[in-house]
Amino acid sequence: MDVPLHLWDVKNNRSQGKSTEAQKINRAINRIRVDVNRRYQELMQADGYVTATKLKNAYLGIGVKQETLLKLFEQHNAEFEKKIGYSRAQGTFARYRTVCKHIREFLPSTYHREDIPLKELNLTFINDFEYFLRGEKGKWRNTACSGA
Repeated sequence: MDVPLHLWDVKNNRSQGKSTEAQKINRAINRIRVDVNRRYQELMQADGYVTATKLKNAYLGIGVKQETLLKLFEQHNAEFEKKIGYSRAQGTFARYRTVCKHIREFLPSTYHREDIPLKELNLTFINDFEYFLRGEKGKWRNTACSGA
């Protein structure tokens, strides 16, 4: 993230001011801090110690096989499709595909990424997705059923 020099507060390591840009920068910084703290806690619970390199790699997802939402959703849909006509219905499959499509549109527009590790899914993610469906997509009225 690039921060204009006139907005940066060196003492507090944050953007200064109340502008939309400053608030956006500070929200991103807060998200990074929360993610780093969560990774730190996970490493402490798993290994009992943390190094700067381990923490950096865990935060960046380096050397860690991560299950991701869209990958898992697509896997689910592929398995579900095989069962259509036997124990699963075509209409339900269409709904799953639609939700997957909405997530595929949501992630780049809101999280600026193509997929998201399951470990990063939380209430904020769910609320953001709901907001996306309600506001930006205007598809909240039974969005899973809409093929749009």
